[in-house]
Amino acid sequence: MAYRLMPALGLAGALITPAAPACPAPHEAVLAQSAPQPEPVAEDPATASGRADAERDVARGALKLLVFTVPTSAIEQRAAEMMQRRYGVVRVVVGDEEGVTPVLERYAHAYNGYVRAALEAAHGANLLDRVAAEARALHDIETTISARPPGEAAVEQANLDFSLNRHRLYRLHPVDTVEGVYEELLQEKFDLSTIVLQDVGAEVHRYVTAYNERTHELLLARHGGARFAALGRDAARLAAERDIAAGTFRLLVYGLPRPSDGEYRRLLKERFGIEAVPAGCVPPVRYDPMAYNEPMKKAIEARFGQGVIERTEAEAQRLWEQRIAAGSDA
Repeated sequence: MAYRLMPALGLAGALITPAAPACPAPHEAVLAQSAPQPEPVAEDPATASGRADAERDVARGALKLLVFTVPTSAIEQRAAEMMQRRYGVVRVVVGDEEGVTPVLERYAHAYNGYVRAALEAAHGANLLDRVAAEARALHDIETTISARPPGEAAVEQANLDFSLNRHRLYRLHPVDTVEGVYEELLQEKFDLSTIVLQDVGAEVHRYVTAYNERTHELLLARHGGARFAALGRDAARLAAERDIAAGTFRLLVYGLPRPSDGEYRRLLKERFGIEAVPAGCVPPVRYDPMAYNEPMKKAIEARFGQGVIERTEAEAQRLWEQRIAAGSDA
């Protein structure tokens, strides 16, 4: 609503009161009604056809992207292979002996725009750009480690990138794990560029792990341990909150394994759908499992009853002892 200033009687300044809506003069209203209205602009036939064909192909699961040339570089070919293997998207070369016409350009642009929007709705924003960045990173890493040990090459590259304020993090963990959330917060807090890698081989995995560890050490030296400890707690708590909201129940289990652990995991899973996730023999360095387990335990007990975890643990121990005793008697 528009406002106008009105003088205040006996007061300094002005009062703000709603302004009356402006009314057109009678002759202006007549002119507006009699003025010719512009004709709606018809959509370009090539654009309409491209979008309609893409909509039909997406609906029947025939995903493709139209290109005017065959991918020639190793990186382009790898990105195309990744798109086909992961998402079922094939690249189709279009054009004829007359080359690429403006009509074909408009058709392909509309077609690819619809397919790209459908892919991003299903798999996240900027999917094609993310796959291209991953293909480029994998190519660069594999080229680097072809002549040098992965760990040595990774540390040297991390030192160089950090000295140039070119902070980068390779993400290997799924976003629905505590490690994935930690990487997400690390990216956010320290303005790191990130590249998600999937299905990497052993040598690439060693390179990436060494690179991330060295980057983490450099950040720790610059910003201090307290900030990272808080980051680890935040990551664990946020991961638990996301899992609870999604109806996923997990408990992080760490420490020396016990003989009854297998029975314990089985009972939790079969009776309550709770997954016991091993977190190592010692608590992870980057995050505190208790910061995850505490809110998760409250949610589990609110759903299944107070003390359900302890009772299940005790029952698992009892069942294991009974099985051992029965085997000894035999």
